[in-house]
Amino acid sequence: MWIFKRLKGVIIGRRRESYSGEEVRRHDEVEATRLMEEGMRRLGVEGRDLKSMKKGAAEKMLLAWLVHGRAMVGNSWIAERLLMGTSANIGKYVKVIAMSSDPRIMLLRKKLEKA
Repeated sequence: MWIFKRLKGVIIGRRRESYSGEEVRRHDEVEATRLMEEGMRRLGVEGRDLKSMKKGAAEKMLLAWLVHGRAMVGNSWIAERLLMGTSANIGKYVKVIAMSSDPRIMLLRKKLEKA
C-alpha cells in the first residue's frame, strides 16, 4: 500500500504502466527536481553552494535522503545533481540520515518531510 501513497496525485485514473517509459521518467525527474528545490529552500541552501560543499555534507545527504525516498530517480541522478561524486555512496548517505539520532539531523529531517 505504501506505493499508492508515493504515487498519490501523480497518475490519476490510469495505471502507471499505461504511460510510456519516457513520460514516466520525465515525470519522476520533474518531481525529484521539485523536491530538491523545495528541500534546498527549507535548508537555506542555494544551488551555487553545492559546489563548495563537501560530497558528504549533511545538507547534501539530507537532500539525497529526501529525493531517494520520495521520487523514482536513480542514485546516479541524485549524485550528479547534488555533486556528491560516485552514485555508489548514495545508499550509504541515505541510511546515515535515516538512522541518525543526532538532534540537528532529526530536526532537519522533520523540516524536509513537509516538502
